Parts: sequence; C-alpha cells; structure tokens
Amino acid sequence: MEVQYGKIYVLWQPWPCVRKALLEENFATIAVQVDGKFCGTLRVELQCDDDKVKTEALELAQRRIKERLVKNMCLKRWDHNIVTTI
Repeated sequence: MEVQYGKIYVLWQPWPCVRKALLEENFATIAVQVDGKFCGTLRVELQCDDDKVKTEALELAQRRIKERLVKNMCLKRWDHNIVTTI
C-alpha cells in the first residue's frame, strides 16, 4: 500500500489486516495486526443489518486504520498501539 501525503511518501508492506471480528447487535469489535503482530482492537458501529454487515464493518475498520496510520506517519510518530486510540 502506497500513500503520498504532503512531502512524506510511505510504503507499508504488509498492510494492516483484520485478525478477528466479533459481531454484536449494533457493533463489530475488530482485532487488528500490523506487520504480523497484534496491535489493538477497533470497535465499529454498524449502520446496516443485512448480509453485508461483516464486509462493511471490516471495510470501515480498514479505512479508519489507514487514516490513523497516515496521520501518525505524517506527524513522524510510529506506535503499534495507535489503533487502540481510534
């Protein structure tokens, strides 16, 4: 995954991925790993309740993780625990 933000160019490999997803009534709790290591969980509120719930929850989680990583990289701070603060 390549991201260009301002004057900072970043290449992440491998990209953060979902390790496990626990679906509840209105929320999904998602465990995330970066570079093969568990780095925290992300709780996502679900906006739909059809067959696409899991896919949409995981896609939303990926977007939020990406936004947080880009923000932290641009501030020149890298912390594998940043996902827990989303």
